[in-house]
Amino acid sequence: MSTLPIPTILARAFMVMEVDSLLQHHFWTALCRSRWTDAQELRHLLCLHDWPHCFDVRGLSNGGASPQRLCEVIEQLYQERLLKRMDASTLQSAILDWTDDKGSWKPRTIETVNLQIPQQERQGHVHKHS
Repeated sequence: MSTLPIPTILARAFMVMEVDSLLQHHFWTALCRSRWTDAQELRHLLCLHDWPHCFDVRGLSNGGASPQRLCEVIEQLYQERLLKRMDASTLQSAILDWTDDKGSWKPRTIETVNLQIPQQERQGHVHKHS
């Protein structure tokens, strides 16, 4: 299976969380190669939200891309031997840094990711795939 390009919304979230591009690539490749249902569902969800009218991450974060779900999928990718332990731990730490004490994304996470999106893309005038 060839690896799809990293969805724009995921790349921007990783950029905000200061996850380097090589680790982004490792995570996305693992997610694309995974045979486990949770990983496949997350990959589909991220691809579905990679459209100009879906750039507000609130719906995505309240749905299938909560911090807990992301950390669980990352752990599954490690168990499936698609991610190294160090990579999985680094990703989980980055996610937890942007998580509040109730296990939700900190409000600044959503605001910061949304601010990374150029205005013309938010309005749907430009469709850009990474």
